Order: sequence, then C-alpha cells, then structure tokens
Amino acid sequence: MTRTIRLMLCNSLMTVRASDTQLRTNLTAAPTIVSSILPSSGPSTGNSIITVTGQFFLGVDTTCKFGSVKSTENTFVSSTQLLCTSPPQSPGLYAVDVTNNNQDYTDWEVNFEYFGVS
Repeated sequence: MTRTIRLMLCNSLMTVRASDTQLRTNLTAAPTIVSSILPSSGPSTGNSIITVTGQFFLGVDTTCKFGSVKSTENTFVSSTQLLCTSPPQSPGLYAVDVTNNNQDYTDWEVNFEYFGVS
C-alpha cells in the first residue's frame, strides 16, 4: 500500500504528518553554527565582505548580523559558507551571528572588530 506523507518544513522546527493516520511527529532541526569569519576586522564605514564558515546554513532567510545590526547584503554559498557585507558601525568588537529564519540567531562568540577610519 502506498502512503502519502506531506512534509511541512520550517527553519527551526520540522513537522511531519502522515495523512492517512494523522500521526504527527515534531523534530528539532540542528542548530546553526558559526565557527569562523574572514577577515575578522574592517573599517567602521562597513562594506567589508566577510566569509562566514559554519554548519546548517539553509539559504532561505539566512542573514548575518554584526552586533544588533543586520548585514547590508547576504549571499548563500553553501550549507557551510555565507558571504555577508558588514554594515557601518562605531569602532569596537561586535559578535557576528546568523539566522535561518530572521528570528533565532546563533550565539557562538565569533567577533568582528571595526576600526576607525582617519
């Protein structure tokens, strides 16, 4: 007998429903990980293209933020790599975090340092 299984995917939760039995199973997706960034510093004027390396980048709604400010541009390369353009910020050290759903961000203590421009 053939059964139809309809998948409804969400970034932070996957719900699988077997339509003929109304069985519902919730699976927690693997957490997004940021392991490194290159370069790790740039001018306070922004516009530095940062390569973010990690795991479980999904591509849809995948966004970087520097401190509390979202990057000005994001390019999904693969499930392990993103390109993020740094936004303008005051000089200092800012955490770089990633989200796959524009809501839940990583918290891996990978930092980008902005330096002043003379």
